[in-house]
Amino acid sequence: MKSILPAAVAAAAIAFSFSHSASAATITVKNNCSYQIAIGVWPASVYANGGAFLNAGASVSFPSFPVGNGGRVWSRHNCVANGSGPDTCSSGQCGGTGIQCAGSTAAGVSEGEINFNASGTDWYDVSYVDGLNDATTIATSTGVSYGCSTKPSCPTVLNNGYGGSGDSCQSPCTAAQENIGPWNGNTALYCCTGSYGTSATCPLSSWTSSAQSYVNGIHSDCPGEYAYAYDDSIGLHTVATGPSYTITFCGGAGGGTSSTSSTSSTSSTSSTSTSTTGGTYNGTWQLAPENNTALRLDVSGNGTANGTYLQAYTSNGTTAQSFVFSNSGVVPSGDYNFVKSGGAYCVQAAGTTSGSRVEIWSCAGTAAQAWHIVADSSPSGYYQLSPSSAGSLVLDNTGTSSGSAVEVVTSNSSSAQQWSGL
Repeated sequence: MKSILPAAVAAAAIAFSFSHSASAATITVKNNCSYQIAIGVWPASVYANGGAFLNAGASVSFPSFPVGNGGRVWSRHNCVANGSGPDTCSSGQCGGTGIQCAGSTAAGVSEGEINFNASGTDWYDVSYVDGLNDATTIATSTGVSYGCSTKPSCPTVLNNGYGGSGDSCQSPCTAAQENIGPWNGNTALYCCTGSYGTSATCPLSSWTSSAQSYVNGIHSDCPGEYAYAYDDSIGLHTVATGPSYTITFCGGAGGGTSSTSSTSSTSSTSSTSTSTTGGTYNGTWQLAPENNTALRLDVSGNGTANGTYLQAYTSNGTTAQSFVFSNSGVVPSGDYNFVKSGGAYCVQAAGTTSGSRVEIWSCAGTAAQAWHIVADSSPSGYYQLSPSSAGSLVLDNTGTSSGSAVEVVTSNSSSAQQWSGL
């Protein structure tokens, strides 16, 4: 989740607590629009004190964000001088001197976000969680890109009186925060906070049709990009650390593929499904063991520390029981990472011998964090998960009561080793 703006409740699940070191990667920002824009950059120290004008067709490159800090770039429109204060823009307003930015984004803008070298993995996305003003593409130098076939339609336009009539589109979250549009200030529901603060308790099916149209329009026109808080399975992408990135405003469609998500109720074992480049199990899932289907694979105490053990625990719909599966480049071909929702902590086997506990650890692209998934024909709909570091072992629920330990043990095809939800 983003942690800078109140409006940015859950975009990108980018973590900010990794080791500091130099990176040779660069970020290139292109203006493919027919008009001048000003870019905003956070952290501001990375380029031009956080902001600069960019003419139509122009581009600029600068070093990557510092390792250990996620960063973002956004587009601003119709920026004009405002005396000794910051320039005033019809979208993307930020504090500072002139066109420079001293803060992060305002509502109603498209953002490209990257966290470099999270223990060997880059996390990146395009987010419309706060709104949109330009269709935006993000591409890696390895040839993967995500973009829009066209600029999505907007159910709630922001007209702010600075020459930007119709310029900026409010997301359901930001519109609710500002009590505009048809959403009656219901911030918790549309920003997925409070009692709605899990993927299970913030389903799109509970939103108004106009709010759903914002999300569905982005999923249709901009596959692989964030539309609302719990869009991790569609919008969040990973790659082994190393490539450079290009963020293009008014960019074309990307080469990555992603399907519109379907959201389930709290009683379902899968919360959001999608299919992305490289595999059939990519998505956000809850896993239930066959030996007690009322339980879910669970991070003990919903912890976020390296070495936190996994268990099987009564289904409760929290992020402790929600995992994002991905095989987008940081695992051996055909295998998957699965990551605790809301962070960059991968599930791994703590050892290579039968009886080794299963834990979360900062994602590092190791064989212990890569899992081979085998569908079982009897019973249908269940799967075995085996760590690449110890292929003869499989994920096993050691008991049938809530709180039972989860280990990797020698495969025996028992119900304790069969998991549903993928």
